[in-house]
Amino acid sequence: NSTMSDYALCLTGLPKDATNESDLRDWLQEQFTRGFDREDTTCEVYGVSIGYDYTSRCADVDGMISRLVEQVEVNNGLYTEIHTTAAAEEPSRCLADMIHEDRIRAHAWFAENGNDRLYSSGEA
Repeated sequence: NSTMSDYALCLTGLPKDATNESDLRDWLQEQFTRGFDREDTTCEVYGVSIGYDYTSRCADVDGMISRLVEQVEVNNGLYTEIHTTAAAEEPSRCLADMIHEDRIRAHAWFAENGNDRLYSSGEA
C-alpha cells in the first residue's frame, strides 16, 4: 500500500527567503525535468510545504494553538468560556476576539514584505 512518504522528498539547504510555495514548486519541477532527461521517466511536483523557522515566536504559536483548542472545546460543550485559560489570563476579553487578533498577527507573518515576516528554516 503506497503512502505519501513513498512520494515525498525532504529538501535542505534552501535560502531563508524561499517562502513562496508556487515559485519553489516551479523551480523544483524545472530541476527534475532537467535531471530526468529521458523519455521513459517523468516526475511531476504536485506541491511544496515550506518549513518555517518560528523559534522566536514559539510562545505566541503555543498561545494561539491553546486558544483555538479551547474554542473547539467550548463549542463542543466541554466547558464554558469563563473556565478557559484565556479568560483567566485576560478576563475582560472574549476568546473569539483573541482568536481574531491571533489570526491577524499570524497572517502578517506570511506577508512577503512585512516587518514581522517568517522566514524558511531552509527545509521543504
